Amino acid sequence: MKSRYDIMTESKEINNRGLNYPDVLTFNIKDFVYNYATKKITITERYKDRFYLACFLSYSVSIFDDIVLWLNNKGSIHDLVIGESLYFPDKRDIETFLINNRM
Repeated sequence: MKSRYDIMTESKEINNRGLNYPDVLTFNIKDFVYNYATKKITITERYKDRFYLACFLSYSVSIFDDIVLWLNNKGSIHDLVIGESLYFPDKRDIETFLINNRM
């Protein structure tokens, strides 16, 4: 699965199963490069409740939802507001970013 967690390092914090939490501060969002045009999508009630659907319709996969949210300064789908617009980067830019930042 391709998500923001793939490019974070592990923190020193351990959960109750003995696994390290990903360190959110190692996500290099400032290094994201837009080489292609973005797509502007307005959040409707349908997309607020099912943000993965907006990603699927844009990319034919829903796995980039975390990255799209972070690029739009949203921590999670709970931060979405009906009527606001989000910018969806081109799929090629997301894939390049993931490849270049793989830890």
